[in-house]
Amino acid sequence: MGTDSLFVPMFSTPAATERTSGSAWLQAMLDFEAALAAAEAKAGLVPAAAAEEIARHCRVELFDVASIADRATSAATPVIALVRDLSALLDTDARLHVHCGATSQDVIDTAAMLVARDVLGPVIADLRAAADECARLAEDPGLVATLLSAMPQEYERAAGAWQSEWEPLTELLRLVAAAAARTRQLLAGLRVHPEKMTANLDLTRGLVMAESAVGPLLGALGRTEAQDLVSRLCRRAVQEGTTLRSELLADPQVRAVLSEAEVVAATESADYLGAAPAFVDRALAAHAELENR
Repeated sequence: MGTDSLFVPMFSTPAATERTSGSAWLQAMLDFEAALAAAEAKAGLVPAAAAEEIARHCRVELFDVASIADRATSAATPVIALVRDLSALLDTDARLHVHCGATSQDVIDTAAMLVARDVLGPVIADLRAAADECARLAEDPGLVATLLSAMPQEYERAAGAWQSEWEPLTELLRLVAAAAARTRQLLAGLRVHPEKMTANLDLTRGLVMAESAVGPLLGALGRTEAQDLVSRLCRRAVQEGTTLRSELLADPQVRAVLSEAEVVAATESADYLGAAPAFVDRALAAHAELENR
């Protein structure tokens, strides 16, 4: 529901609407980038001057929220456009250290928690005020007696709230049951064919490794130039019917920075698993523990 929706005043509050706006989300992402740079500077990974330069520019008023939203459609995330715009505001030295070691998911997930935290502040304040009012009302013996005598009436006859739960509860139960059943059926019929998985990856001509290829180039070229270079080589691979790896190996600018072995390592999909093995081991251990109970 957009902030200009006809129904926002009925289903939100001014504070919640403001704190969940596009500007609020963008500022939360910028807070992440500033905090990341500060933490890396403290760890000695980023120059302190660069971290300070990044923090000075992590203010939402310096950015075009609508433009970033429009450009988010091509990447399915606003983070890439945000980092590009932030980098453009910085001096050359600081530009090399923006978003260092982070992923788009890191930014979005952390921003989501920051936005939720900001919204919960007024919510908790309202709940505390409501509790205060309940305490005040409880101090009136006559009013308490009236409320207590009314409670059986509410229990026996209800006033609509009880009945209003039936339909959504029924629908939710059905949806959860269907999701569980379909998931069980899906997994029961799932068969893994490594050779077909490899063939499917090969169909992309290595383009799925574009982000991995950018990483080793960041130190020498900076984020924006590295991303532009790899994007250009991806387009060439599509146009010429080659692979991203072969284009990287043939590009003089890349080879001035990376050796053949480093290019191969950056484009080897079998090694691009991240923390997946650890997650699998953890899930299997939890499942085994559940089975043994």
